[in-house]
Amino acid sequence: MAIFTRPDAEIHYEVHGSGYPLLLFAPGGLRSQLEFWRHSPSNPAAPPPWMNPMVDLAGRFTVIGMDQRNAGNSRGTVTSTHGWHTYASDHLALMDHLARTRSACTRTGTPGTKRSAASPRPCWRAIPR
Repeated sequence: MAIFTRPDAEIHYEVHGSGYPLLLFAPGGLRSQLEFWRHSPSNPAAPPPWMNPMVDLAGRFTVIGMDQRNAGNSRGTVTSTHGWHTYASDHLALMDHLARTRSACTRTGTPGTKRSAASPRPCWRAIPR
């Protein structure tokens, strides 16, 4: 299990495959976590009704995904001043940590949309739904 340490958080992330980097935003909104690609959040015993891009896209891309702070295996401070800019900062810091200056990213769901809107350095190319 890979952990990226920030001053106020420990972010769990995974990297699979090779090729152009693709930053994924897992389902779950504020509880966004990689496990939700593998299992339905509403019924963990059932397979999800969607593909697992961490596996399915790894043949063409370097697929990067993470658990949001305080979701899944990530831990971190959450204060009243934190908002989508905090999560966007976590994503950008992870990409810096991995030395990725450019990446494509998913923009599906709230985390992807908010990250792109809050980022001073938006994704170079977004993958539409």
